[in-house]
Amino acid sequence: MLNVKSIRADFPVLQKREIVYFDSACTTLKPKQVLEAVSWYYENSGVCAERSTHALGAELTEKIQRARENILRYFGADNSYCLIFTKNATEAINIVANSFKFGKKKKIIISDREHNSNLVPWLVQKRRGLAITVVPSRKDLEYDIGFFERQLSKSVGLISLVHISNIDGYVLPIREIISDAHRKGIPVMIDAAQSSLHKKPNVSKLDLDFLAFSGHKMCGPSIGGLICKKELLSKISPLVYGGGAVEKSTEKKYVLKSSNSGFEAGLQDYAGIIGLDTACHYLNRIGYKNIEKYERRLDKLLTSGLLETDGLQYVGVSDIRKKVAIVNFRIKGFSSAEVAIILDELYRIAVRSGMHCAHNWYLRNRLQPSVRASLCFYNTKEEVELFLEAVSKTASMIKEKKFSQTKSSIR
Repeated sequence: MLNVKSIRADFPVLQKREIVYFDSACTTLKPKQVLEAVSWYYENSGVCAERSTHALGAELTEKIQRARENILRYFGADNSYCLIFTKNATEAINIVANSFKFGKKKKIIISDREHNSNLVPWLVQKRRGLAITVVPSRKDLEYDIGFFERQLSKSVGLISLVHISNIDGYVLPIREIISDAHRKGIPVMIDAAQSSLHKKPNVSKLDLDFLAFSGHKMCGPSIGGLICKKELLSKISPLVYGGGAVEKSTEKKYVLKSSNSGFEAGLQDYAGIIGLDTACHYLNRIGYKNIEKYERRLDKLLTSGLLETDGLQYVGVSDIRKKVAIVNFRIKGFSSAEVAIILDELYRIAVRSGMHCAHNWYLRNRLQPSVRASLCFYNTKEEVELFLEAVSKTASMIKEKKFSQTKSSIR
């Protein structure tokens, strides 16, 4: 099992701030090892990679190449894949959405659980004549695999969907989805923003075509990437053009570099790449299986506690066998924002309120904005128990009386 006390000592925020941080689905905290790696670049290098031939440039070029290889290995990608560095998962998805060559196949399949980052880019592409099929949630709010299978026609050019929902931690059946799609010759892109840490997908074993991820959701800096089968690079085009991505150019034409280089124009976030590499090493050292097992224990305690709390409406899938690290709920008589503020101001517990960038799912299911609490391996059983006590006390408050008494202390 994890030595959580030792792990928490690696996170400066947890040492400096009196806070229970239950907002890791938004962004995870960063360990000191990652912060030191980022600082190394600015203090010891600060130069360009893959451009200058001097010693500093050569050193950084080698370091960035090693980082790229290590990050690919973290996701289980073999040498048939390449990694394109991006700002985040949103940019990675936009690369595909803005340039994927559908040819005569003018339809894409997504789910109704998509984050705006994997919904809005496709809505924009309706101007290209793209048709969008949305796979609905069943009555139990799980993915309707039967409906999905019935949509796999010759007109479908791509499937793009989230691996783990940021709404409630529900894990979509991606292995079955990919298998069904590939039998029809349809490529699949996965939004792995939530799963990169909690349920890491193995790209090669799944035979994934595209994978988008964000480093800041896996204890790394604000950087991301698109992992892509090399054979599919010709099916997409860069979002940005310019220096570093061009093999040669004249005033009349240009030739882009092959592989990932043609997609990485301009100065890259070298500090972020080095920090992300360090984050992957850090997570590997703790161990993926250890993280998953520990987080499931916390999730079980958290979910069962909320389900037993009077005055609370649980939102989403509650079966811990089918979800990870996230719970979602409403307290009767309070808005989601009020609950989040109460937990923050009175108990120093950080959670998220709203529709969590998944407006479509809330509106389709006629749900009001809700409160999301999300876990990470640096959280503790004691924090979960404190949270459940705070939620129970909040739910028992009489809004007209007790809430008005605390209003002056709430920003």
